Amino acid sequence: MKKMLRCFVFALSLCFVFASSALAGELENKLFEAVKGAQVDVVRDLINKGANVSARDESCQTVLHFANNVADLYYQIYGKDSVNSKNAEKIIDMLEAADAMP
Repeated sequence: MKKMLRCFVFALSLCFVFASSALAGELENKLFEAVKGAQVDVVRDLINKGANVSARDESCQTVLHFANNVADLYYQIYGKDSVNSKNAEKIIDMLEAADAMP
């Protein structure tokens, strides 16, 4: 039951990002999606292609803020030693290195 509740909270949290608003362009939309999926290589490629690491989604969260929320959810669901949790942490480090706004 507890795991089911965590999954529900995770899914609900990600619903806010399914469609980014006009505040972000194509690269930034892909960046939010890659962060959501903890896809380290995709995030790295998008940063290298010039995606705005300080873009905001429709709820005005920056990419870095969203990445922290995703990391917290992965920690809660899978534990801190899971692949997704470690990937989320790597993504946060990459965004911070690219001077993303919090």
